Amino acid sequence: FLIYSYSQEKKAEYDKMFGAKKTIVKAKEDIPEMSTIYDTMLETVEVPANYVYPDTVAIPDEIIGHVAAVPLKKGQIVMK
Repeated sequence: FLIYSYSQEKKAEYDKMFGAKKTIVKAKEDIPEMSTIYDTMLETVEVPANYVYPDTVAIPDEIIGHVAAVPLKKGQIVMK
């Protein structure tokens, strides 16, 4: 119980410092320019909302089936 209480206090402290979390889409693997984007190439992660750019893709369905205009490196945040 003490560990749980401590972790909840730390979470509240971090939420206060960094704000709420928001889900974003990242490249799970390198995506070459002019290739079709499939769901297996993407992953979602949660990051503090204060660090999310306005044009960041939040839902993989927004770009699945589209063609990558620029190459994306593994781990790169996907922008519209």
